[in-house]
Amino acid sequence: MKAIAHARDPFGYDVKVENFCELDGVQKDISYFKNNIVKVIEQPGMMIEVFDTSLKRYYFGAVTWNQTILVGVRNKNGTWSVTKCFENPSASLVTPIFLRGNQLI
Repeated sequence: MKAIAHARDPFGYDVKVENFCELDGVQKDISYFKNNIVKVIEQPGMMIEVFDTSLKRYYFGAVTWNQTILVGVRNKNGTWSVTKCFENPSASLVTPIFLRGNQLI
């Protein structure tokens, strides 16, 4: 069954969150921490917009003192959807995204 949740980001855009996304490079079931993904999208510590081949946004935030999440979303046909998720992303993963994007928050 494909359960879908929606989150509203600080700019009022609805983001579709499904049970599966690319997690650390592999397509995985993310239902066990979907609520944390929604929380990061709705209240990000940092939000970056990147335009390379398509418009993408990255939401970064802390869920607990020792857990951070980076969520990548893409706009396809007017709908924002989660495409990538990273638990506790490394600086080597986060830095290139921050360098090529524009910080919105």
